[in-house]
Amino acid sequence: DESATGGPKHRFVSHVVEIAGLGESSRPATTTVFGPGDDGRAVPLHQPSCLPELVRAGFDPGLLDHASWPTFGGLR
Repeated sequence: DESATGGPKHRFVSHVVEIAGLGESSRPATTTVFGPGDDGRAVPLHQPSCLPELVRAGFDPGLLDHASWPTFGGLR
């Protein structure tokens, strides 16, 4: 929010969290797939466990470009 200095307000995604069933104490098991980068906007942090299913459904894994993640069917 830069409105205090006469600038605009900005909206952006800062976090994307994957919920993968129940974990300890019957609480949801979560993984932060995207978290805030230097400017506060979401950047890839972890590979979602459901990535193979997302790719089969047509998701472009290039949107999650992260060199250390394994490939699935030749796709990163």
